[in-house]
Amino acid sequence: MTFMILGLLFLASCAYAGNIDILLQKAGSALGRSERDSAIALYQEVLRLDSNNVEATRNLGVISSLDGKYEAAIDFFKKASRFDSTDADIYSNLGLCYARLGDTTTALTQYRRAIKLKPEKGLYVKNICSVLLPARRLSEALAVLNQITKTDTVDAELYYLLGNVLVGSGDFPGAEKNMNRAKPKKPNNK
Repeated sequence: MTFMILGLLFLASCAYAGNIDILLQKAGSALGRSERDSAIALYQEVLRLDSNNVEATRNLGVISSLDGKYEAAIDFFKKASRFDSTDADIYSNLGLCYARLGDTTTALTQYRRAIKLKPEKGLYVKNICSVLLPARRLSEALAVLNQITKTDTVDAELYYLLGNVLVGSGDFPGAEKNMNRAKPKKPNNK
């Protein structure tokens, strides 16, 4: 009898998890079709079933951010970071929201957290530079850009950005070198 009850509990938990997965999939599809209201309703239903669901919480933050509701987005992202402190995207999104609200100090803190978790992700470097460069904090931007250009995952846009920072710093040979790295390579015509 005990095994039967345990079996039923196991099946119920699998069905419960399956429902959440289906709801998340439907919400993601709705968001992909720009049906934000439907996506919000589905993510909220996920949170009704599992109030600690990181994906639903994070995506409600993304939707709030896209709608320009940065304070609400920050609340969602902070909550999601409590559930998963290793998700670099959450911190990058927090940085984006704080930057939009004009809080550059907190934005930089959040971007640094994202970069610490995923130093190879160029988007995070671009994001932090979008705050550092207008503030003319060239040496900090240069340090971040130099760090990522040591990885194998550098795209041309990062070399171009580094070249621009070097121009601003007065390092014209370094700027030229990195601008040339940004140019697309021509295939050999053999």
